[in-house]
Amino acid sequence: MGDLVKTIVPGDVFLLPLKKKYFVTAKIIWVSKVYNSAIGYVLLPKVFKNENDIVIEEGVYKTIETYAGNEIIFYCYGSNIRKGVWPVIGKLPLNSFDDKLIYHEIGGNLYKGDHFVKKLEQDEYQQYHSYLLGGNQAVLNTVDDAFENEIVDTELAVDKIIDPSEIAEAKIKGSYP
Repeated sequence: MGDLVKTIVPGDVFLLPLKKKYFVTAKIIWVSKVYNSAIGYVLLPKVFKNENDIVIEEGVYKTIETYAGNEIIFYCYGSNIRKGVWPVIGKLPLNSFDDKLIYHEIGGNLYKGDHFVKKLEQDEYQQYHSYLLGGNQAVLNTVDDAFENEIVDTELAVDKIIDPSEIAEAKIKGSYP
């Protein structure tokens, strides 16, 4: 367990442990001052087998298929970060894409972070992410499920001593299970 964190700020990168003893990193892009200290975060794309191998670097954010559709920004309470359960391990600067991601729909209204922007027309709802606040265990379950294929590919690559990119290429060609 990491150190206690008094203040969570956008740009903080934290560590999420997965069930099979792998790790992923996530970048906080929004911290609410209104909604019970909720946070909005994105998942960085790499899976790490060992904590010592973790590299904090930008990449294409992981998109996860959920019951609400394909999501790229996720919301949860910051309590596990503050307690050090999900330790802050570094920082990355926010970018213009992050700024666009903090626009979200709540009850038919558009917000930028905590700030009301406008009432949305019904045909505009799909243009914005819905603010769906998940509990900490729900977050772990969703992330774990989303990275399951990458973990299996990584384990197979290690077992067979082949490059994971070869597995991806074989999948595209249809010659991999």
